[in-house]
Amino acid sequence: MANTLAQNYETVRLSDLAQHPDNPRQGDVGVIHESIVENGFYGALIVQRSTMRILAGNHRFQAARAAGLTEVPAIVVDVDDEAAQRILLVDNRSNDVASYDEAALAGLLLSMDDLAGTGYTLDDLAALQTKLDDPLNLDDDKGGDDSDKLDAGYHVLVTCRDEQHQASLLDRFMGEGLTCKALVV
Repeated sequence: MANTLAQNYETVRLSDLAQHPDNPRQGDVGVIHESIVENGFYGALIVQRSTMRILAGNHRFQAARAAGLTEVPAIVVDVDDEAAQRILLVDNRSNDVASYDEAALAGLLLSMDDLAGTGYTLDDLAALQTKLDDPLNLDDDKGGDDSDKLDAGYHVLVTCRDEQHQASLLDRFMGEGLTCKALVV
């Protein structure tokens, strides 16, 4: 049964906060700083009450400090150290396993007057448009290793749950005598 943690929304001085020493995540503070400059600081850090360690938002904290802020909003949760580590880990991991509807992303980026404060550059947008136009690099004539290119013909692209599912299907299809390639796109 899911539950909601007791939490308080507070404005907290940056000097009262500590980055979590176990946070393995490395973020791009520059992109976040640019967002703060363009858009202002929004949202809240997640902070453990007993230690005032940041469980989610360590890089936003660094960017806020670089932007000269002295206070930020925080959601303060009263959890033990093990629960704090779980929150820290799942916040990072849930971002890792997320994906984009790339066509929707490209459409949104194209609708912007400029990309300032979005974390995207014109080069990112161009690469995304190229990928959408040729997702399997069928027209890539740059030379080099062609092992990931598909030959002309009839193909089926199957989306798998995870790497294990992909390997299982690949083994099954190859066992049926089909020529298969594993792709990560």
